[in-house]
This record gives sequence, structure tokens and C-alpha cells, in this order.
Amino acid sequence: MKTGQELIAFFGDGSGVNSLAFNSNGSRLAASSDHEARIYLMQVDDLVKLGQSRAPRRLTDEECLKYLHGITDSCGGNPAVPTITPLPATINGRICQITNSSGLNDNYFNELIYKGIQESAQTHNWEATVLQSSSVSDFSKLVKTFADADCRLIVSPGNLLEQLQTAAQANPNQRFMVMDFGIDPPLENVWVQEYATDQAAFLAGYLSASVTKTGRVGVFGGIDIPPVTSFMDGFALGVKYYNQQKGTNVKVIGWDVEKHEGLFTGGFCCSVEGRQAARQLLDAGADVILPVAGQSVGIGVGAEIQEQGNAWIVGVDTDWAKTNPEFADIILTSIEKRFDVSVTQASNAIVNNSFSGGYHVGTLKTGEVGLSSTNKLPAEIQSVLERIKAEIISGKIKTTP
Repeated sequence: MKTGQELIAFFGDGSGVNSLAFNSNGSRLAASSDHEARIYLMQVDDLVKLGQSRAPRRLTDEECLKYLHGITDSCGGNPAVPTITPLPATINGRICQITNSSGLNDNYFNELIYKGIQESAQTHNWEATVLQSSSVSDFSKLVKTFADADCRLIVSPGNLLEQLQTAAQANPNQRFMVMDFGIDPPLENVWVQEYATDQAAFLAGYLSASVTKTGRVGVFGGIDIPPVTSFMDGFALGVKYYNQQKGTNVKVIGWDVEKHEGLFTGGFCCSVEGRQAARQLLDAGADVILPVAGQSVGIGVGAEIQEQGNAWIVGVDTDWAKTNPEFADIILTSIEKRFDVSVTQASNAIVNNSFSGGYHVGTLKTGEVGLSSTNKLPAEIQSVLERIKAEIISGKIKTTP
């Protein structure tokens, strides 16, 4: 058995527990998150070697004593910090990605962006190159690495917005793409990608109204900001449209479109808040819940629904049946932002000489927003959703207040 091999996993109820610990002799590592705990085989000497091979610098003597050996003889002096090796030249150029600290294989936005990076590289015969940030402070260094690497496009998630803006201003001839966050004023060399989530949420609202057995569906947000309330508006209007078409009176709990008032957790963490909001909506009779408050809050919602039963959850941003498979049996659908499609759109624009800075909105028409698979639904409902989608695209149906 090798270091890092998983020995056993326990799955809990989604309560907020996050911890990391070794056993007394350092041979086992226990790690827990909001909904699971895992134990790994871990030899400290192997871990030290791995850390030394991956760390951007060696530990100071003080850090070595504190975190590793505890004796002075085991901790030597620190060599000079290595410089970044320049990337080799390419024939046709690169498409480049800088991740946030969640890493490339985050089963979320970094991974979606990378999917688009790979597709673009294959289509245009570019080389796909990724640098991963261990912290926000890494971004400027990684941009500098890419500055002389013939990157046709540098893509990063929105939580590195400030660093990207600084880099874009310092490198006006380099094209950048930032996902889901805006730059004001816009820059000519930065493609800012936004999403018409209200359009896909409208479909989810109609779908939710069609499956509810209690006549009540629930929604809540993290913070009262447009990227959040866009989901909530579209969802509520989709329910309203269902009522108009079917002569029903399905109620939306948690959001009033006209008054712009509703239920918010006050942030995007953690599963405990998700549980509390879900319990409030379930107690009010909702049997479908849309949580627009981030993945960790959503985990709490899923755990609460599994515990109480008889309700669906609608995922946001990614296909939750894939990113949170433990809840697959209670996920009705997900309202997706398809970052991978957006990356290919921007790449095609570069090749077609139509790349432009400023805001670009992903819609149902462009395929950059939509619902995840609804194959488990009756064919009749799927057909209706396709008809509604076409009417949203044509402008016949309005998805905003």
C-alpha cells in the first residue's frame, strides 16, 4: 500500500465539520468535510518529500521545527528560491488557464474552464497550458510566466478579478478572459463573460411547478445581488407562467419578484445555513427547493432533504448530479453556466478576428446556459420545455421582471 491510498470513507448528514489530523505516529491521515470523512495511509517521510518537490520554497528553520521534525539537526538552511522556468516556444501558440486555489480538478468551475481549454486547443491546433494558483498572490507571477509564452488567450475565474485587471492593463496586447465577474470600466483586451441565468431558471421554475405535489416551491439566495436574484427572478416567473398556462396556483416561497423581497442566508457558506434555509422552506410546504447560495450551502440543503424526504432540489451553476452525486436521486435538474462553451466561443472569436473586450452574455441561444439532463421526466414535459426555450430565444417569453 502506498502513501495517500484511501483506507475507509464515512458519509455523514452534511453538518458543518471541517478538520484534518494525523494519528499519533503519523501513519494515518483523517480528513473531514461538510458531508464526509476519509482516512488515508500516510507516511510522514513520504509527505515531506512530496511537499519539498511541490512547494515554491523550502520551509524556514522555524517552520520546519514547528510543523515537521521538532529537532534542530533535522532542519538545515534554506536554499535560494528557484526562478520560474520559461515555457518553451510553440508552433501555433497556446491557450492558457490560471486556476484559483481550488485547483484544476475541483469538479467545478476550474474543471469546466479546462474542458473548454482542451476543446479549443484541439480545434485550433493550439497547445493547452495550465498553471495552478495556490493563493491569490500567485496570480501576478503566473501571468508574468504566460506573458512571453505566446498565449492566444489567458482565462481565469472571477475571484481573481482584481489581479487580472492589473495584469491586463500592464499587458495591453495580451487577450484575457474572466468568468462571471465584471470589470468597470471595460478593457479592450478583456473578454468579460456573464450569463443570462434567468432564462434557464425560467425553465427550471416551470419544471418545478409541473412536478410539485404540495403546490409550493421554494427558493433562497446567498446575498441580494443581481447574479443571485437573476436566478430567483427567472425561477419565480417560470412558475407564474406555468400557472397562467395550466390555470393553477403554485406558490413560490422565498422570493417575491414584484417586491424584490425574499429569503437570504447572508453569504455563501456553509452547509449549516443551507440546512436552516431548507428546513424553513420544507416546513412551509415546499417540495422543490432552489438554493442560489453556493455549493457548500447546497450540500446542506441536500442533506436536509434526504433526512426529511419527499422533496426535490434544483442545482445551480453546474450539473449537481455530477458534482454532488450523493444527491443525484433528489436532484430534479440544475441551472448550468457552461463555462466550457464560453471558452470555445472566445477562442473562435480570436481565430475569426472578432474578439472584443467588454461584456459578453451567455444565453440559451448560444448554449452557454441551460438545464442539465431531464431524461427522467415524461416526454410531454420535455417537449413543452423545448417549446418554451424556443419562445424565450425568440423574445416571445420574457424571463426578467
